[in-house]
Amino acid sequence: MRNPNRLLSQDEVIRQLNEHPDVLKAARRVGRWIWVEFDVIPSPEVRKWLGELGFHWNRKRQVWQHPCGRFSKASQDDPRWKYGSFPLAEALSPRFEEEEVA
Repeated sequence: MRNPNRLLSQDEVIRQLNEHPDVLKAARRVGRWIWVEFDVIPSPEVRKWLGELGFHWNRKRQVWQHPCGRFSKASQDDPRWKYGSFPLAEALSPRFEEEEVA
């Protein structure tokens, strides 16, 4: 595997994204994957960090995608139509806040 971080769970990816608020604002949950869609091209440092975290660039959909350990074949249809697309803030569960307090 080119990047073992592609196996990270959705919870772990979210924890990592919490460290970069600008990236977190652009992140969405699509099914079991995390997608990041920027309005402008992110800096080389942010692109490098996303790649190290296990994201890959999807040229067709123009988003950074993380499979969160769930791999599937490329779809001809846009997964956002099937699964919906939700801001990551809505995907956060209360347990993240509890862990930060502890």
